[in-house]
Amino acid sequence: MFNDVTVDPVRDAAASTALLCAVADGTILLHWQPVMSADGERILYHEALSRVIDDDGALMPAGNLIAAAERVGTIGAIDRHNLNRVLDELEAAPAVCLGINISADSACLHPAWTRTLARLKAAPQIAQRLVVEITETGTLPSLPAAIAFANELRTLGCRIAIDDFGDGQASIRRLTALKPDIVKVDRHFTVGALHSKAEYTILERMIALAQALSPVVIVEGVETSAHREVVESAGGTWQQGYYWAKPSPDRPWRSEIRQLKDLAVRQYRKGEALVGHASISSAPRFTVLR
Repeated sequence: MFNDVTVDPVRDAAASTALLCAVADGTILLHWQPVMSADGERILYHEALSRVIDDDGALMPAGNLIAAAERVGTIGAIDRHNLNRVLDELEAAPAVCLGINISADSACLHPAWTRTLARLKAAPQIAQRLVVEITETGTLPSLPAAIAFANELRTLGCRIAIDDFGDGQASIRRLTALKPDIVKVDRHFTVGALHSKAEYTILERMIALAQALSPVVIVEGVETSAHREVVESAGGTWQQGYYWAKPSPDRPWRSEIRQLKDLAVRQYRKGEALVGHASISSAPRFTVLR
């Protein structure tokens, strides 16, 4: 189902329609992947990744469909739908931080965002645990509009991340103006860093540049132990990729929270105090963004 990445207006329209139908019938699935510290001890947040079921009943990433929806101009409805589903998850799990990716095309204060923004304003305890990732691969509708959008979300308590840093069209000036709380370095730099000293140096400098733009930097594409090591060596203290966990429909934080509760009960019964999560060995610690 629409696996060909060749741009064709007719196919784009069909793909966009298929995705909108998936929104309408509730068949866009959210899978979750954690952002981990390089030592594996902390979780920054879990990112929601869209999956759809193709005509053969197989589960597939929604990337090509989303790209088609961006070209057709229907991505906004899909982004708002997915973001509100993440808000539902945050309401149900008050101890976790979750992230959701939206297209740069959606990064404006369109009237269609009104209900979502009102929902965030009414629940600051949810907003402060939400990371909104804006893809750098898309085209910002206008810089002032994107700044206003980012500032509004930040005022409500959300964190703004720039996704796919280094793989898109945005200039450093535009990214700086958005004042991102998080920058995510594109996976291609991770893959390349294993190939040559020159590409390793590029990864190192991309991380340094991202650190100049934002207090938190995440490096994507960590698929193997070699990737983990090279990224950590280059300065990547936060990482994401299959090495740490494959995207899963299960909500991994449920078992993590359960372990925290069990530990608290055991220590309470022993008359001990639960100080942080430092004594948990089997469940990574949550690092709540502030």
